[in-house]
Amino acid sequence: MKKNTLFLLLLSALMVGCSGPQSGGDVIGKEDDIARYPFEGVHDFDVKETEDYIVKNNVTDYKLLLPNAVDSYLTTAKEEFVALFKKATGITIDVVNETAAGMEHDALGKYISIGDTHMFSTSGLSFDKEALGTQAVRIQTKDKTVYLNGGDTHGCIYAVYDFLEALLHFDTYSYDCVYIDEVENLKFYEMNITDIPDIQIRANSWGFIKENPNNVATRLRTPFDFADYILAVADTEAGATRSAIHNSLDIIPRNAPTSRPTWFSDSGDQICYTAHGNPEDYQALVDRSAEIIEQGLVAFDPVNYPMKNIVTFTMEDNHDICKCESCTAKTKMYGEQSGNVIYFCNDLMAKIRAWMDDPINAKYNRPDFKLLFFAYNDYVNAPAHYDPELKKNVINHPDLVMRDDVGVYYAISSGINYQLSIYDKENQEGVVNYKKWCDVAPSTYLWTYNANFGGYLSHVNSTNFYNPDAYQFFASGHAKLLYNQGGWNTYNLTAFQMLAIYLDAKLSWNSNLDMNKLIDGWFEHMFLDAANDMKKLYEAENLYSLVLLERAGKFRGGIINVAVGNQEFWPQQMLMKWLSFIDDARAKVAVYEEVDPALFKTIKEHIDLEWVSPAYFLLSLYGKDYLSAEMYYEMANYFYYEILPLKFFLVSERSAPLSTWILTLLQ
Repeated sequence: MKKNTLFLLLLSALMVGCSGPQSGGDVIGKEDDIARYPFEGVHDFDVKETEDYIVKNNVTDYKLLLPNAVDSYLTTAKEEFVALFKKATGITIDVVNETAAGMEHDALGKYISIGDTHMFSTSGLSFDKEALGTQAVRIQTKDKTVYLNGGDTHGCIYAVYDFLEALLHFDTYSYDCVYIDEVENLKFYEMNITDIPDIQIRANSWGFIKENPNNVATRLRTPFDFADYILAVADTEAGATRSAIHNSLDIIPRNAPTSRPTWFSDSGDQICYTAHGNPEDYQALVDRSAEIIEQGLVAFDPVNYPMKNIVTFTMEDNHDICKCESCTAKTKMYGEQSGNVIYFCNDLMAKIRAWMDDPINAKYNRPDFKLLFFAYNDYVNAPAHYDPELKKNVINHPDLVMRDDVGVYYAISSGINYQLSIYDKENQEGVVNYKKWCDVAPSTYLWTYNANFGGYLSHVNSTNFYNPDAYQFFASGHAKLLYNQGGWNTYNLTAFQMLAIYLDAKLSWNSNLDMNKLIDGWFEHMFLDAANDMKKLYEAENLYSLVLLERAGKFRGGIINVAVGNQEFWPQQMLMKWLSFIDDARAKVAVYEEVDPALFKTIKEHIDLEWVSPAYFLLSLYGKDYLSAEMYYEMANYFYYEILPLKFFLVSERSAPLSTWILTLLQ
């Protein structure tokens, strides 16, 4: 029996807001025959207390040891350890760099060694770097020394965080909210830790986090944007600007003197990947595309840009794909329009690889270099089908067997409803398609969405979809990268967006964490005595966000891009009720204004950031016509004097800054 849709949404939202779905549990809307994809991961923390001490009575004999050669990541690891260790113990630990000759492991030595020190190489300990992956953590102890290592030096930063988490409960909730135990004594623990992120690369997407105040992006283990990993390319000779995504017409511009008419769709807004069936023009398209990417490989050489091991040839952000006779015939043969792109990318990457393998280009060779295309819009579906004998998905046509150095960037804009559980029957189309791509593509990269781009200030119930089930599902397909797009052009956060960022960072590293404990801990540390009142506001907004999208008629579908700026969607009494939760929260923390002014300022700002959403909708939609003059000017002044200095962001992805609206309030 099918239940009323809205009833299911409300029930689901209430469950998330109060007790929440846990991985492996029942999910609203789930069918009995829907396959689930659990993922265990490797997060092994073997930590045993000893009778020895790292710190005793506020004194330590330990030194921090680094290799003789230190890169930027090891420098960050050192700086983070020194700062956080001092915050916990009050001690500025001595830092020692090995001499060129190195330092031997000493059974009586007391060191915390970071990276590939000579001391580690003489300790008798070892680990398999390749098996770890670049960002994973390996921590071992020998005698009285702790060795912090990673898959590469990037992972050493996270080894510092794992060490401090295991011993001192370190965690980062926001740029201005970090917790670590403060102690006078810290025992030495025997440690054997292997901590591998479930998703290898977790690329941050929020403009505010990209600014990285107080190293928050690094501490959330999402220090880079996807573009940091991707070679930006374009035909600069034709005046195009190098781009990492939606770049096909930057690589092959329509106005370039080298371009041919057959290279473009009839509208001119996409590439024709078959060159309208002309073999000579097709080969010329492959050759010119390869030449432009090769120019990018020269401009961004491996020595100076070691992270840029990906290039994309990605469709433009529209639905005007080529439907010429040649493309139509090949689509029929391959079963999906994406087949034409795969065939082209195989030929393109073969040309690029031959260029890199030429000894004359040795200094530009990247052995692990990959070419990605977008599975997006009309190219979203994998040209594959399930083979019951092999018990996996297989490619539809032998022409489409993908090279090992060609991968798919799956931008899940359709087939997935980000307001429902990943295992809701409505999401089965996207689930099946993802599994197809994972089975037939040598490597899969993910682009997902986690904001209302039509109304940044309207809360989105992200935990209804982005819970452990979703992250385990993504990890089960061995996705190499997750770019969960939020407010990419925002420079402060509200509507509990920082919580969404925190959960995304934690669960994409370890998808088996208890989401509800993470949420409770976040509220406790962000709001202290006001945690319960702010949790009430969060649960109310969480619930109403689903109702809002249902009312707006945009609940079903992928990307949320809903303009919600009218009274119909924001009842005045509801907004007033939400603001009463804020008033209660402010009253609870008022005591800190006298006893700890700095702490009060921080907690007040956290509460103010959540005040903005209901206050904005109340003031902008009801204003002087519905509110008393006293209330209107009180709120307008608060926006001007308290919110304006916070460098707030856009009302929507394409709107003017919120500051523009604030400046009109007192006119």
